[in-house]
Amino acid sequence: IIDSVPPKVTLLSLLGGEMFGKSGKEFIQWSATDEILMDLSVNIEFSADAGKTWVPVANNLKNTGLYEWVMPANINSSDCKVKVSALSVTGARGEAVTAGLFTIDTAEPFIKATEPVVSNLRPVVISCVADDKGPAGIKEVDVYVSRNMGQSWELFRTVSYAEIKDSAIQLILADNRYSIF
Repeated sequence: IIDSVPPKVTLLSLLGGEMFGKSGKEFIQWSATDEILMDLSVNIEFSADAGKTWVPVANNLKNTGLYEWVMPANINSSDCKVKVSALSVTGARGEAVTAGLFTIDTAEPFIKATEPVVSNLRPVVISCVADDKGPAGIKEVDVYVSRNMGQSWELFRTVSYAEIKDSAIQLILADNRYSIF
């Protein structure tokens, strides 16, 4: 049997536009078929630089159409791609690559209350500094307050990225004594 026609490979997940944090795992789904219906060997590769370089994720997989991928722990890139390739028993190779780009952001955002930590004044103006070194950036910040010196906390307000000016947040609390977190 001479099979020079490559397998047809279609990527069914990680198509581009996705954003992942420190979740650690994601399923890669594909479809790979061959005209001669022989067993196919599947390889999966990952790129954090829009496909310029590739790193093996898994090699010589059975063609099940599903692989649970443990994402790299220290990747911070918005230029990620996945490539799935299938190799027929005669050596014909077909592949599918993420059409767009997806983001993996494992950088922890940073937020710190800068003033006041505790106040008996009314109203209380809370100043915070927020920053994120990862590619996803900060979407919103949940601000929690305590009325009992940190024994319990309640959500005071969720602040959107548009409200963060020069990496700082200012909120006004109108009543009583608060600690902020």
